[in-house]
Amino acid sequence: MRLVVIDTMQMIRSTTRDYSYSSDYRELSELKRFADDHGITVLLIHHTRKMGDSDVMNTVSGTNAVTGTADFTWVLTKDRNSVDAELTVTGRDIEQRKLDLTFEDYRWKLVKDSSMEEIAAARIPACVSQVVDFIRQNGAWEGQTSELLAEIGSGDVSVASFGKFLAQHSAHLEKNGIRYSKRRTMAGSRITLELLADDYDGNGSYGSDSRGQDLLPQLSLLP
Repeated sequence: MRLVVIDTMQMIRSTTRDYSYSSDYRELSELKRFADDHGITVLLIHHTRKMGDSDVMNTVSGTNAVTGTADFTWVLTKDRNSVDAELTVTGRDIEQRKLDLTFEDYRWKLVKDSSMEEIAAARIPACVSQVVDFIRQNGAWEGQTSELLAEIGSGDVSVASFGKFLAQHSAHLEKNGIRYSKRRTMAGSRITLELLADDYDGNGSYGSDSRGQDLLPQLSLLP
């Protein structure tokens, strides 16, 4: 396998000032076709935007065609005066990973290799984890978002953000045996958190008894 490194992408771009999605896709598709036809790997060095983003792949400069055309994308994030960096890797045929690196003896050394599951877990807000602990200890709960926030005692997040986090991470709650739902009433929006059966597997299934019948979730009754 032969490797060709192009530093940087701007060196091979056309002289036009058209930086649209179609232009990015056309130019990078030609480069990918060249690599496929010759059985080589082309490593294309490109810049990131100065503006940060919760999804590191969105920091790649240009349109989505830049990352969408490539077979895999590596994004290296590093503060200017630091010897430590994060390398996020994703692609069509590889699992997303995050590598913690440090620069030592003129080369990068691996400190930690995190899987996609570990990356996802690290993104779960602390207040959502507190809700999991609260429901496991107290059973089912129903009320307003502000009331639940007061119950768990998390004062470092606003009510609006807390409600958004619960909705965004409802799959995480269910994976931990807690079903989240929300409904509107005359008095305002109310959320319901139900504690599922102990044998819930986090994938929508329950265990079976000795007769092969599915066990139903045992929900605590609401007051």
